[in-house]
Amino acid sequence: MSVTHFSVSGRWPLTALLSASGLSRHALGSQLRLAGHTLRTASRRGLSDLQADRWAVRLGLHPAEVWGASWYDGSEEGSGPSHARVAQHLRAQIERGELRPGDPLPTVQVLAADLAVGAGTITKAVAGLRAEGLVIGGGRGSRNLVAPVISAAS
Repeated sequence: MSVTHFSVSGRWPLTALLSASGLSRHALGSQLRLAGHTLRTASRRGLSDLQADRWAVRLGLHPAEVWGASWYDGSEEGSGPSHARVAQHLRAQIERGELRPGDPLPTVQVLAADLAVGAGTITKAVAGLRAEGLVIGGGRGSRNLVAPVISAAS
């Protein structure tokens, strides 16, 4: 399995929050009581889903006011909730045959480390794939497996 880290474009840009709030970086840091290194990191790497939501709400903004429709549906490349990006990443691996029917998915811990997201994000992504019928198993003590292909009855 190839390891893919979500790029900076997969995070929410701080510039959009600055623009929507009308604040400078310094004023934003003061209003949110952020440490300097936190603000520098957010400027350089972007905001995680959790940071983006919390910071917007603390400023009295709805995240959709800041990031538009991509906040709802991930319509922009590399954007949207991280669980949706993880699900799309795994879905693409299944479609390309990198993960074949019956193959176990990597563990939550391995996926979280490889994709630089939290375990809860992985769990939510896999639950979505299970609801789509792409993943089976995953009960207490069992592995998540790529679902077998079901052919239409003739």
